[in-house]
Formats: sequence, C-alpha cells, structure tokens
Amino acid sequence: MQKKLKEREIIDRFINSGIISGWFLQEIPVGLKIFENILAKEYHEKELTRLRGTLTVLSRKIDLVCIVGINRPPLKPKFKDWLKIREELKGTKAWLFEVKDRLNAEALGEILINEYLFKKDNPDIHVIGKGIICGKRDPNSLLIEEACKAYRVKVFII
Repeated sequence: MQKKLKEREIIDRFINSGIISGWFLQEIPVGLKIFENILAKEYHEKELTRLRGTLTVLSRKIDLVCIVGINRPPLKPKFKDWLKIREELKGTKAWLFEVKDRLNAEALGEILINEYLFKKDNPDIHVIGKGIICGKRDPNSLLIEEACKAYRVKVFII
C-alpha cells in the first residue's frame, strides 16, 4: 500500500514543477459575499462590523490560488491580510486549485463550488483556469477525469 501524501507535500511538488508559474496563495477564504449579504439582512451596521470577524470561520477555503504574472514567494495569508491583498489583485488572472492525495468526486465538487464562490467574492480577479492537483492516480480516477474534462477542470497528477 502506498503512503498517503500530505497536502503540503503535493503543493510543494506542484509549485516546484513549474507547470504553472505565478504567485501561489494558500487557503484563500471564499463565500464571504454570500455571508455578508445574509448578515446584512439580519443585523444593523454596528453589529455587522463586529460579526465580520466570524466570516473567516464560516467561509470555505480554496487550497491554492495562483495569480498569473506576479512572481512572489508562496504565501498563506491571514484573513485580514487577504482582504487587503485581493484589492491589489484587481485586474489580474488566476488559477484555482483543489489539492487531494487521490483524485475523487469530492475534489471535483469542491473546485466547482469554490470557483463559484471565488468569482462572487472577487469579480475583478479573472479566473482563467481551475484544477485538481493529486498525488496519485488509481483506476477509479479515469471516470472522474472524464467528468473533470466535461466541467473544464484540469487534473494534475504530481
């Protein structure tokens, strides 16, 4: 039985492969806009400001985002830092990635949902691609890879 690869190891392998280059940002929160809209209907402005801190807990996270055309060291920004960084990224192009040890249907669902939420939160960052980065391939992967093609999700086996 093969050893399960850790997400960190898969990410490092992918970044070092140079398949796609740019500025890699890890664990980027998404779903913020939807939660803000829900909270805005329920709370007054003072309460809303206080509750914004809970968005980091409620939000989903994209495993890896690559901002194309910017070459900086990889970063795992804190929630407040991401809110500032994304303002600087307006007009840029990005790839979104889900990272798994093995390709599975869950990964496909996650990247599709995260793409939708990322676009809602960051309409000024143009998503040019989405992918699933995996450590291993198995016979079941073939069926999932076919579905990935249908949804324009690129699969990277590292």
